[in-house]
Amino acid sequence: MKLFFKLFRDIKQSAGQFLAFVLVIAVGAFFYAGLVTLSDNLSAYTKTYFKEHNLSDLNAYYNQISKQEVAGLSEMEGINKIEGRYTFDATQSFENYKASLKIHSIPADNEINTPSMIEGSIPARKGEILLDSHYAKEHHYRVGDEISIRTNDKSLKFTISGLCENVEHAKKNEIQDHKTYGVAYIGEETIPEIADGFFYNEIMIDAKDGYDIDKLGESIEEKSALYLLKPSK
Repeated sequence: MKLFFKLFRDIKQSAGQFLAFVLVIAVGAFFYAGLVTLSDNLSAYTKTYFKEHNLSDLNAYYNQISKQEVAGLSEMEGINKIEGRYTFDATQSFENYKASLKIHSIPADNEINTPSMIEGSIPARKGEILLDSHYAKEHHYRVGDEISIRTNDKSLKFTISGLCENVEHAKKNEIQDHKTYGVAYIGEETIPEIADGFFYNEIMIDAKDGYDIDKLGESIEEKSALYLLKPSK
C-alpha cells in the first residue's frame, strides 16, 4: 500500500512528464493501429487485383519454343491454363536521353496477366502497340499517336492502340522512373518482324488450385530441358 501511495505521489509531482509519456504511448498505439489497417487494406486490394487479372503462378523462359510445344505442355498435370509470348527489350530515343521498354506479345484471347485497360484497346493488328499508361503520361502520348522504337538493330514504328497498367509490374509502379522505363504489348502478328520467325521465348502458367508450384516447375523443367532457360515463380 505504501508503494502505491509513493507511486501516486511521484506521478502527481511529475504530472507533466507522466502526461507526455502517456500521450507518446497513445499516439504510438494509434499510429501502429493505422499502419496495420492500411497494410491489411493494401494486401486485400492487391490480392483482388492479382485475382482479377489472373497473375501467373509460374513463368518459364526459353531460347525459343513453338506454339505446338506450348500446347503440348498444357496437357501436363497441374496446369489449368498456359500461354506463350515473346518478350524483348527495346529503346526509344529522346532529346539527351534514351528510354528502355520491356515489350511482350499478347494473344487475342489473353487470360493470364491480363492488362488493366485505362483507355483504347489491345492491339488488334500488326503495327499497333499497347503502352504503359505511366510511361505514356511522362511523354504526353495519347491513343492514336505514333512512336518509334529500336530493337535488334531494327527501327520500327507503331501506333498506340491503348493505354494500360499491368499486374506483373504493379509493385514497381510507385518507385519506377517512368520517364526512362516502360512496358508495352504488341499483337502476335508482329513477332516475325521482331524475331525473324514465329516462336515464343516465355510461357505463363496458371496452375490448378492447391497444386504444388515447386513440383510443377520441376516437371516443366524436366519436360523441356533442351530449350528451357529458367523457371521463375
